[in-house]
Amino acid sequence: EGTPEAIDAAARRIEPARTPEITAVQRLQALPPRIVLARAFWGEPVRRILAVLLSSGPGRALVAHQVRPFLFGTTPLRLEV
Repeated sequence: EGTPEAIDAAARRIEPARTPEITAVQRLQALPPRIVLARAFWGEPVRRILAVLLSSGPGRALVAHQVRPFLFGTTPLRLEV
């Protein structure tokens, strides 16, 4: 019932459900460094525009929406062993 084998089997059942969420979060994680650390000609203007947008209510709401998967996940799961 709570054996290591049962736990491993439960984890294997959850993996397919979590993979899309993990992929989405990894994609989101890769975006900020690309923008913030960009040395291309567009890097500085984009950073300035983002600063203005993030200082507004709608901009903060957009960020909150994007950060939600990091904080709470997107796939409801229940691990049963």
